[in-house]
Amino acid sequence: MLGLNHMQYVLIIGLLGVCLGSFINAWVWRSSNTEDVNQKKQNRDTKLSILNGRSVCPDCRHLLAWRDLVPVLSWVSLKGKCRYCRQAISAQYPAVELLTTALFIVSLLLWPFELSGFLAISYFLLWLTFLVILIALSVYDIRYMLLPNKMVALAGIVTVLASGVHAVDSSQPNHILWAGIGALTFGGIFYLLYQVSAGAWIGGGDVKLGFVLGIWLASPLLVLFTIFLASCLGLIVALAMSPWRHIDGKTAIPFGPMLMSATVMVFFISKSAYFLDSMHLLGL
Repeated sequence: MLGLNHMQYVLIIGLLGVCLGSFINAWVWRSSNTEDVNQKKQNRDTKLSILNGRSVCPDCRHLLAWRDLVPVLSWVSLKGKCRYCRQAISAQYPAVELLTTALFIVSLLLWPFELSGFLAISYFLLWLTFLVILIALSVYDIRYMLLPNKMVALAGIVTVLASGVHAVDSSQPNHILWAGIGALTFGGIFYLLYQVSAGAWIGGGDVKLGFVLGIWLASPLLVLFTIFLASCLGLIVALAMSPWRHIDGKTAIPFGPMLMSATVMVFFISKSAYFLDSMHLLGL
């Protein structure tokens, strides 16, 4: 790949990650907002989209200059406050940027496939794209207790494309079959839970997300492992929240971030030599 050394790749991926982390923040905010961002200069309302309009302060709606938009550094230099209205800027912004950077670098360091050839590199880039969508979905679910259909659909398109690319690159056409089985297993389990509980145990967005994540995992065994791990993560989060918030059976906790975090972890665990050796010993 391009004749660069390993550290240069890490730096490039890190810079890409922090920039896309900033993109995620803008995407989530704009996806949830349709207000006019500059009524004083426009005579018509502008529907916000990730491709339309300039970034503004969420509180005072002042247009932001380039110096206000440098990932992480702008938030630090402004001490977490808007330059114009001095209202606090959520720590979500640098946190998402740093999280995206970290996940991109970890993905590069732990990537289980050789990055040589167009298809292999395309598969890795599709994985990074998938991560961006998962982080955006997680942030949206945490803030608004909702998984937007458009984001889930986009994740599905990227996942199906990645599955096809991987099947061709690895010369394993049966990977597509297993991807379908994984989707039916994950989505099917969640659909049953949704129907049995009438939506009380799990949301409709989680069902749709289950089909998408199942495609990427491409294994019923990994699907079950992911659901178990996500449930454990949910329990840990609930216990961590309990000192500050009363938690009971009716407390709503977004499950999407747990599912997506577990999927990322299981994906890399399943490709590790130790896991593969263990499955071989168990005859799986």
